[in-house]
Amino acid sequence: MQVSIISPESTLYDAEAWSVSVPSKKAPFTALDGHAPIVSALAAGKVEVCPEKDGEKLSFAIKGGFAEIHDNKAVICIEPAN
Repeated sequence: MQVSIISPESTLYDAEAWSVSVPSKKAPFTALDGHAPIVSALAAGKVEVCPEKDGEKLSFAIKGGFAEIHDNKAVICIEPAN
């Protein structure tokens, strides 16, 4: 799936990924290829991207934001924690 993580200042990640995990306000979830379409508000926590299956995760600390996932694309707009 194509994952884009953006903040008001810059694009933090924009590439293919095996999975992305987000701290949704209702409950944290992980999206893989074929995930059902969803728009979700994000709580403070970490967005984690796994570029490859069983690979090392990249972690982004956030204060909040929102995620939109559809058609094997995830756009995650965040407010960085720092």
